[in-house]
Amino acid sequence: ALETVVFGSVIETIGKEAFCNCTSLSAINLADGVKLIESNAFKGCAAAKTLILSNSLEKISWGAFENCKSVVEMTIPASVVTVEERAFIGMDGLTKVTIADGATTIDISYSKSYGGENMFYRQPITEAYVGRNFTSPSGLFDGNSTLLKVTFAGGCTEIPDKSMRNCPELTTLVTGENVTRIGKRALENCKKLAHFSSRPTLKTIDDKAFYGCESFNSINFSNDPVEDIGEDAFAYCKNMTKAVLPATLKNIGSGGFYKCTALTNVTCLATVPPTCAKDNVFYSLDTKNCTLYVPEASINAYKAAFVWKEFFNIETGFNSIENKAFVTTDSYSINGQRTNSNHRGLTIQRTSNGQTRKVITK
Repeated sequence: ALETVVFGSVIETIGKEAFCNCTSLSAINLADGVKLIESNAFKGCAAAKTLILSNSLEKISWGAFENCKSVVEMTIPASVVTVEERAFIGMDGLTKVTIADGATTIDISYSKSYGGENMFYRQPITEAYVGRNFTSPSGLFDGNSTLLKVTFAGGCTEIPDKSMRNCPELTTLVTGENVTRIGKRALENCKKLAHFSSRPTLKTIDDKAFYGCESFNSINFSNDPVEDIGEDAFAYCKNMTKAVLPATLKNIGSGGFYKCTALTNVTCLATVPPTCAKDNVFYSLDTKNCTLYVPEASINAYKAAFVWKEFFNIETGFNSIENKAFVTTDSYSINGQRTNSNHRGLTIQRTSNGQTRKVITK
């Protein structure tokens, strides 16, 4: 019948099964000072609607909040470095998860007893915020059937392997300014993900990162220092009609754009044709009806390069592409005064690729 617990600020540890099956407990509110929650400490506290963890907490042990079915939102503080197996299994009301901003990587386990299931597979989560790097052997949200939006904030330098693989309802992915890598199979088979806003730090798109993202209409990495696109990275993005690849691109793995049959426009800004691992990089693409746009000085190099030479139409045409591939970062009048890009008359514009151009707007 226990309904309320007040924790003093000197308490550092909540022991094993301390409040296990306190089915009438209405809230779990830990005072700052708690560093360790031991195994099954709050297991079965099914009536608790509020869960507030202390900002000094370092470890959440095995099954700590298992079957806390009424908790709707949860924030894992920046101080937490370890979350053990089954910690949040059975939280059937959980719709929002936040991993607080921080500089320390958090190690989140998985459920061996469920065949290696990730930590947030069964909960009805619709939105997640990740404020720092994490490690998780099976992918943190892999297979979640309700997840709609995930934000990777400034504390994240990568989107780890298999993070959101097989999330059929995911439509929105927001990435912070420090992401350098999209991990292997990170967004594989996220069939409703229609857009990815990349960052000016992104260097690696790993194997099968966007495999089967059927709702992609286009990709544009013109502003990103991407050097490597992995094997099958965009394979089966079957509705993609346009791809803009950056000037920094060096390599495309086997099957990088495998079965992207809707492509009609590929722009590669690299002056040296990127190395293609195999001749199946653009497998099933109708190279007669898909135009390849390349830098003017490199057109002969592309016409002779492995895989690239298979394109029937290789053109420069950057005058028509530039407005789509690059955005204006600064705009000045003829007198050198800063103005907006819609200013009538002659303006001097600096674009995101570092070039300067004169534009007349009537």
